[in-house]
Amino acid sequence: MLPLILPSWPRMVTILRDPVDRALSHINHLQRKPYQLLRCSKDMSVLEVCHHPKFRRALDNAQSRYLASLSFAQMLLRTNRHHGTAAAPVGFLEAIFSMDSQYGLLDSAMRAMTEMDMVGITEAHHQTVRLFAQKFNLPAPAEAYHVNKAETSQLKREDLSPEELECIQELTQIDQMVYDYARKRFERECRQAKITSQLQ
Repeated sequence: MLPLILPSWPRMVTILRDPVDRALSHINHLQRKPYQLLRCSKDMSVLEVCHHPKFRRALDNAQSRYLASLSFAQMLLRTNRHHGTAAAPVGFLEAIFSMDSQYGLLDSAMRAMTEMDMVGITEAHHQTVRLFAQKFNLPAPAEAYHVNKAETSQLKREDLSPEELECIQELTQIDQMVYDYARKRFERECRQAKITSQLQ
């Protein structure tokens, strides 16, 4: 919604994360800091979180939904300019999580990627920062740094059962396609900038 309140359309950057790792991070967050009204999340299994009507949607191709929301912002901005009224963000989150993954979500997310001045990858954070610095003519950090690292006790991909992994992968199929596209673009731009991406 930010583009709707700015005086002009901004330059944009997005950073994507491996969809399974992102989902696990969200589940860890739920269990570490359960919502005030939904404390049951603390003791839920991965499968219970994946099937819970409230928590499931935050895992259901969430990165693609946020990218696709850019299309909403563009449409609202056009409507706003046409009618001369302020666009209201009422129900915006409800709207992006109501998008049918079978119809238009992938296309909208991919279209949003073309609007980005740069796409970064969480797993290559230092290289992402270096690429950002080069693209925007800013000083690059001399070395990598880490903040907010996950605790060793938190759930990791290797802790998942085959059933749990399959469930998360089903919930993030579109995110995975978008992420794979983002990785290829990132690696290509790193090569052009003579930055080693170090992605495996």
